Amino acid sequence: MKLLVLVDTLATGGKERRMIELLKGLIKTGGYEITLVSTTPGVEYSYLLEMPIKLIELQRSNNRDLTIFSKIYKIIKEVKPDVIHSWGSMSSLYVLPSLIFYRKAKFLNGIIADAPENLSITNKYYLRSRITFPFSDAIASNSKAGIKSYKAPIEKSFCVYNGMDFNRFVNLKPKQVVLDKLGLKDDEFIVGMIAAFEERKDQETLVRAAAKIQEQTDKVRILFLGEGQLKKPMEELADSLKVKNVLFLGRITDVEDHIQIFNAGVLATNNTVHGEGISNALIECMAMAKPVIGTKGGGTNELITDGKDGFLIEPKDPDLLAEKILYLFNNKTEAEEMGKNAQKMVMERFTVDRMTTDFIAIYNSLV
Repeated sequence: MKLLVLVDTLATGGKERRMIELLKGLIKTGGYEITLVSTTPGVEYSYLLEMPIKLIELQRSNNRDLTIFSKIYKIIKEVKPDVIHSWGSMSSLYVLPSLIFYRKAKFLNGIIADAPENLSITNKYYLRSRITFPFSDAIASNSKAGIKSYKAPIEKSFCVYNGMDFNRFVNLKPKQVVLDKLGLKDDEFIVGMIAAFEERKDQETLVRAAAKIQEQTDKVRILFLGEGQLKKPMEELADSLKVKNVLFLGRITDVEDHIQIFNAGVLATNNTVHGEGISNALIECMAMAKPVIGTKGGGTNELITDGKDGFLIEPKDPDLLAEKILYLFNNKTEAEEMGKNAQKMVMERFTVDRMTTDFIAIYNSLV
């Protein structure tokens, strides 16, 4: 089968990691001739260059360069794909004229990767979905909530959960090495949040929860992993609240080494502007047997079973977040059991093999 994969960028991100894991799975399965096209130059995954695929990076003079439409059409004419699989909203738009003139390929639209509440036509991603859905032979989302949020046509929509490569979590640095590097102690209860400092995430609620936690104990430490324009304001907020139990680590490349020192993972979401799809950050924590706490809504409800493998909390409630963290701190045996439940669940439902099998089934149904 000839497969043309379109992606907006090959910068680091959850969607890009899912796509690359799928490509690995398809190569392992065999029988696929894969062409990967990025509509933005630059590859932050160096090992892509060694994979047995054809990689094309499109050059643009600016974001309004309309020649990209003809460039994609030329590639399609040369590759003659059986299936075109788009992984981004702009990629889905760029391919539309080609679908009109080249009718032999089936189009799998992977535009849905989140699940915001109350989407309207003023949202650019929702607008792009309304434009591209009618031309799509199938639509893929990584959560059931995303299909509902975007009002995707049920008859051609599929939920394919993220696939995680669990080999990432072996052969890690010794735990004590990471603790020593950060100046942390083995008897401290460490909570981590892995997320960019952007409006769609809610580090503020965790900073305010940290202030409340330090009134109760000095044995809980909060780690923030990530960069972004809101990082400095969060550091300033921590200073103004005199919060001493937080560390802002910035961008971390060896995320797995750091997750191993967590006792729990947190993903707080700003639900006024964003709804999570299925969070890789949460899956990563759960894969390493950590109980997790996430904001209710979107795909997070499909990932966390409240009270079994973690907790679901109301948005922007630092009191409740502090309460749940302190509960895990004060009930370490139960917290460890939740972590085991979390690990068992993700290793059953969020494997690369399962994700690959699900996408292959969609491809086969199309052709």
